[in-house]
Amino acid sequence: MCYIEPKTKANNSLNIIYMFTVTYMYRLLGLIICFLGLFLITNKSYAQSPASIDSLITETYRLNYKENDVQTAMDVAFRVIELSRKTGYERGIVIGLYTVAVFFRDSHDYEKSIAYAEKAKAYTSYLSKNPSEAFNLLELQASNHYELGIQSTAEKYWHQAEEVLLNVKDSARQNYYRMILYMKASRAYKDKDSLYFFTLKAKELNEQVVNIVPENVKEEILMKKAEICEKLGNYHEENGNTDSARYYYNLLLDVAGQMNSELAVAYAFGNLGALAESEGDYTKALDYLGRSEAVFINNAIFSNLMPVYEIKQRIYGKLGDKEKEKEYLALYTQLSDSLERVKGKGRDKAILQMVNEKEAELTRQFRTTSNKMIIFFSVSALLVIAGGYLLFRTYRRRKTIILQEQKQLLDNTNEVLREKEEAVEELHKKVNEAFDDLIEMAKSNDPQFWTRFKEVYPGFAPGLLAVNPNLKSSELTLCAYIYLGFTTKEIATYTFKALKTVESNRYNLRKRLDLSPEQDLLVYLNGIIV
Repeated sequence: MCYIEPKTKANNSLNIIYMFTVTYMYRLLGLIICFLGLFLITNKSYAQSPASIDSLITETYRLNYKENDVQTAMDVAFRVIELSRKTGYERGIVIGLYTVAVFFRDSHDYEKSIAYAEKAKAYTSYLSKNPSEAFNLLELQASNHYELGIQSTAEKYWHQAEEVLLNVKDSARQNYYRMILYMKASRAYKDKDSLYFFTLKAKELNEQVVNIVPENVKEEILMKKAEICEKLGNYHEENGNTDSARYYYNLLLDVAGQMNSELAVAYAFGNLGALAESEGDYTKALDYLGRSEAVFINNAIFSNLMPVYEIKQRIYGKLGDKEKEKEYLALYTQLSDSLERVKGKGRDKAILQMVNEKEAELTRQFRTTSNKMIIFFSVSALLVIAGGYLLFRTYRRRKTIILQEQKQLLDNTNEVLREKEEAVEELHKKVNEAFDDLIEMAKSNDPQFWTRFKEVYPGFAPGLLAVNPNLKSSELTLCAYIYLGFTTKEIATYTFKALKTVESNRYNLRKRLDLSPEQDLLVYLNGIIV
């Protein structure tokens, strides 16, 4: 027995050490689990799901575009950025930053808009897989630089946006984005004919994408359609085509009704009021302008009140009502001076102040979260330091390989994009040159005008002849002049004909095309080319 006793003591010692070690490890593990639970409880927003963030993105859109609640929309946009950064949800970060940049653009703070757009563009990996968001950012930057008067940079971004379109797989969505580019191009050109040309192109694409989903895109399509109608109406009003102008302004009113937007209705009434004033129907003009004025005042859209006050002041002057003329002249002058004095204040100031507050709050929240994460990972590192080191080395090796592959892929992609850019530029050059050639040939009554027109628009003549195979060459040429936007007076001038002769030819042409009195000839001809 004397030899067994020492062995028993040794075993007891080992058991005590074993039990102490196990107990200590369980307690340590328990503390880590408790700390993890506390960390997750105090950071519930950290576990925010992508689906809930997506719903906040939709809410931002609804608040801004449907309810015109800019302040709340901006607040939600910063919430999207905050939650997305905590969860590493890149889609939310990119769209959130883009939304804030749009707010700044709309408040004319182009410097900050550009800065936020650049922050979003830093997420190159996500944007390379999501060309729609990449297009939105490039189009926004083009808009910012255009408003700042930096035309060359704006055009560079427009070309880049057009390149990105080639990566959008859905053809309907690709046409939707191309429509936006055509509308921007119509703003960039100073001459009315080019503006009209690109706006018609946008109109054709707008009619092709009406079945796009989701719902918010349908709303966007209606908004673009309203803008197109207003541009075409303005073009025809400036060229003396009052029937065509009225057609598009009434169409704008219909679209505003579909959108259920009182602001769009106000824009339509304002344009109809201006048209009625040009026709001398002052009673109808004052009625339309009064409706437009009420909406703009109710929604504090003061910049749009200025043309309303200007036209009403002019109408009362023509009616001999000196008191009303003086009243609206004073209102116009006062509003103009006020807008100059408070530029950067009012709504813009409120947005900027709110953004600064949100930026400060976001910074504080990130600091607090970072401190908690440092403590948690420091404790956890005691158990996983060795494995973490090995994983880190493996990660470094894999990252080096991936970066090399991505660099090679980027080099190849840049080469392809350069080739596509050259092709696109050449195509645009040809389209613009062809249109300009036609305008010049028409103005000089060039005998080759009709031959050249058929080359540029090959479907035009067959479309008309399908309606009436007996149309003469002179009638087809007249149709071409009208399609290019020339007024009756301009056609008479450039073809060296009497105005009465051209008017008679237009009348006979309408009969041969079997058009009813209420049908607009130009609108009909625009429908010939699909």
